[in-house]
Amino acid sequence: MCINPKKVVSPFKCLFPNTPLGGLLADYMGLVKTIQAISLIGTSKEWLITNLQHSTPTIIIFTPRLIANWKSEISKHAQAGALHAKIYHGPTCHPLCKANILKCDIIITSYNNITQEFKQTHTSTSFIFKLNWHCILFHEAHYICSQYTATHRAINSLLSSHQICLTGTPIHNTIYDLLVMISFITQPQGSDQDNWSPFILSSLSKGSNDTLHLPLRHLSLCCTKTTHPNSLPTISHHYELLPHNRTMQQEYSTL
Repeated sequence: MCINPKKVVSPFKCLFPNTPLGGLLADYMGLVKTIQAISLIGTSKEWLITNLQHSTPTIIIFTPRLIANWKSEISKHAQAGALHAKIYHGPTCHPLCKANILKCDIIITSYNNITQEFKQTHTSTSFIFKLNWHCILFHEAHYICSQYTATHRAINSLLSSHQICLTGTPIHNTIYDLLVMISFITQPQGSDQDNWSPFILSSLSKGSNDTLHLPLRHLSLCCTKTTHPNSLPTISHHYELLPHNRTMQQEYSTL
């Protein structure tokens, strides 16, 4: 039997929690987290276009040293013209306005830039804090784990429909790092309430990992180099012996 939901009359409503949707990608270094993220952004854009839905851009937040690298990775792995990315970083960057943002698929910025803008404007005038982003993607997400820093307060002031944390080290110092990410992904922005930590820590103190594994099973992907050994290319080793010049040979001869 086929039921048309538009023709069902009922006083009951199915209410879903008003929380962002996202997850934690914690694959080991070298297992192409960057390419997976670019693929997700491209696939999401394609789905939205197919379903005639308008969306705001994705904002990717990095450490400053990786910004140029990510821009080149997008150019390298995305089809030409498929994803329009704009770098918003540094003291000379122009303020973001709504018209410029909505022309882009991806805004690339840094934790430093977000923090500095938060301190200067405190979200009152900066459009970066007013826009409800389609997705916030945190690269090296352990940077957001300290709850008592200006960076954490700034990040928590951003609005989005989806939040994704990328890190090869979800537990950078202590288990609290991972718990902060779980709470950040699952709770509405602007909320400092932490419902997960007391619940999970109480269970861990009793020797049970079940309450930690429960959210991780639904929120995280973590592949190691031994997870799919058959799908990885065969490692080949090539050795090339280089002749020493006279100076190098003299040095080695004296050892």
